[in-house]
Amino acid sequence: MKHIQLITDGACLGNPGPGGWAADGSNWGEQYLKGFYNTMKNRHPDKIAIGGAWPGFDDSAAKWGLNRHIRRGCGKTLDETMSIYRQYYDSSNPLPFLMIETWNDYEEGTAIERQPAANCGVGANLSSAQPPRAEQAKVLSVTTR
Repeated sequence: MKHIQLITDGACLGNPGPGGWAADGSNWGEQYLKGFYNTMKNRHPDKIAIGGAWPGFDDSAAKWGLNRHIRRGCGKTLDETMSIYRQYYDSSNPLPFLMIETWNDYEEGTAIERQPAANCGVGANLSSAQPPRAEQAKVLSVTTR
């Protein structure tokens, strides 16, 4: 049997990174992601890194919510979180997986569907991020029962 070791951040321990949750949602996790990719590349180069990207977060509508926010920025947060890994991985050492994190609860405001133009301004660029090229990325599918 093949042994697989998964390294996690402890169920999002420390999210969204230094400074914690900002009331205005401006801390979208840049330092968190940079720390993760730096650690995986330099301390665990023999391990498989699964990168992360997200469109935003807002649990203020959830009964269990703590009024935490990561601004969506009309797609800019998704663009930014999808591009950070490129500072640490390139075509000679590609990131094998990039998970689009939408968490599980509708109340968290993490759906990746485009926002109505009224929320972004006329002609806003909703999302221009490009995922890793198909030959460099693999899709991980997990089925649970």
